[in-house]
Amino acid sequence: MGLNQLFFLILPFVFVASTGCQKPELRSSVEAVGSGDVSITCDEGNGTIFRLLPSESRQVRFTLINHTNRNLHVESIESSCGCAYPRVENKTLLPGVHTNMFVTLVAEKVGVIDHQIRLELSNGTVNEYFVDFQSVVATPIVTKPEQFDLRLPRGIHSLDFEIQSASDDSFDLLLIDCKCDDLDFELINESKKSVTFSLEVEVDPVRVIDTFITILVESELGVYTHEVPVKIRSPDDSFPR
Repeated sequence: MGLNQLFFLILPFVFVASTGCQKPELRSSVEAVGSGDVSITCDEGNGTIFRLLPSESRQVRFTLINHTNRNLHVESIESSCGCAYPRVENKTLLPGVHTNMFVTLVAEKVGVIDHQIRLELSNGTVNEYFVDFQSVVATPIVTKPEQFDLRLPRGIHSLDFEIQSASDDSFDLLLIDCKCDDLDFELINESKKSVTFSLEVEVDPVRVIDTFITILVESELGVYTHEVPVKIRSPDDSFPR
C-alpha cells in the first residue's frame, strides 16, 4: 500500500458551525452592571464574543476605572462558573486611576458559555458589580463518519471518509496521518467546504486494527488537532476484538 500520511499546504475551506447541534444564539456585548462610580470595559471591545478551540485557554483583560474621589477596595471577585478564573491587578483602585482585571477562560466543553464575574468594591459601603459576557467553544471541522468500528472479511476494502467544515470561518488542512501500515488514504475530491478520501484498509483475521486518524487543521483560532478512532476486525468471533 502507499503512503498513509498526506500533507496539505494551502486548502482554503469555509466552515459552519457549530457548537454541537444548532447555531448558537449569541449576545454580542459585554455588560457591566453597578453604580456609575466604576466603569468596566473590555480591551478587545464590548462587542466581543470570545472564541476558543476545545481544551484551549486564553486570557481576557478588562479595564476598571474608579470615577470617585475616594479609594475603592476590592473586597471579593468571583466567577459564576468553573471555566473562568478572574483576578485583579491591584486590590485598591485609586481615584481616577485604572486597574486591570484578567479573566482566564478555559474551554472545557463545546458550546456557548454564559459568564458572569461578580465584584464587591468598598469605600466604606460595599457595592456589587456584575460583568456578563459569553464565549463560544467550537471545533473547526467535523468528520463523516465520526469513528470507524467495523467487522470486515479478510482482504482490502475501500471506505469513504469525509472532512467537513463546521463553521463559517476558513481553515487550512495541514495533515492527515495514521500510524498504521494497514491503512492508506487516497484523495478523491475537495471543495470549499469538504474534502473526501478513500480509506483503504487491509484486513487480516489474525489482527485487530485499533488506531486513530490524526487530522491537523489551522483556522483563525489557531492550530487544531482532531482524532478519529478506528477499530476494524474480522467478523470471526474466534479472533481477538
